[in-house]
Amino acid sequence: MSFHNFSPRVTLEQKMGPGKLIYATFAKGFKAGGYNLGQSQPGYYPENLTDYEVGIKLDLLDRKLRVNGAGFYYDYKDLQVTVSGPFSAIIQNAATAKIYGAELELTAVPAHGLELDASAALLKTKFTQFDSYDPSRPQLGALDLSGNRLPNAPSYTLSYGVQYTVDTTVGPITVRGDGRSISRVYFDQFNGAPNSERAFTVVNASIGWKDAKDQLSATAFVRNLANGRHKNGDFVYGGIVGYPLAGDYDPPRIYGVQLGVRF
Repeated sequence: MSFHNFSPRVTLEQKMGPGKLIYATFAKGFKAGGYNLGQSQPGYYPENLTDYEVGIKLDLLDRKLRVNGAGFYYDYKDLQVTVSGPFSAIIQNAATAKIYGAELELTAVPAHGLELDASAALLKTKFTQFDSYDPSRPQLGALDLSGNRLPNAPSYTLSYGVQYTVDTTVGPITVRGDGRSISRVYFDQFNGAPNSERAFTVVNASIGWKDAKDQLSATAFVRNLANGRHKNGDFVYGGIVGYPLAGDYDPPRIYGVQLGVRF
């Protein structure tokens, strides 16, 4: 099995003044096909992506505010999707899929020592053509999954943080809090609630110190402050007896101290 591909990328940029830029990009991407080893299944085709993107980058208010934004559209052909079988997982091609999205990043320094940052990503994803068998519901036969969301593609992801740095005689001390909020995520193409993770938020906090020469540092931190349990992936296996669901969780609350030395 051999493949040939031409994947161009073209970007046009226009400066609108100091610290101001707009751009547009057209690109194509390629992911090789292959075989499901040890299976009687035929080989799967290459995955092809066409990408359209426009964006803007701004430094404002004497560089006290930075704004980056982008909108994009991805058009997939023969998207490669993992599907579980009776004894193992195989890769097959979905016919087509589309992703629409927008991203926005903000960084602000409203006062000396104070820094705010935030970002948002919005996604609209769907299979436009795809028929597949659900290993947990084989009696239904081939299912039309057109309109279903793509796996591991949340509708929104929000990140935000605030930190304040105090200069002292022994070096700067920085206190920071940040968080991340994410919408429901489906882990397979069938979009069933058991094989997904509902919307959740994770909050972290830290306090750090550096010496005046930036050679020594120490940071005390707490991650996942609320000790939430959030799945980061799972998979339904088709079996002779039952259809087990296997997966993983993100780490629980973690706290500790990091020490650093720069030479």
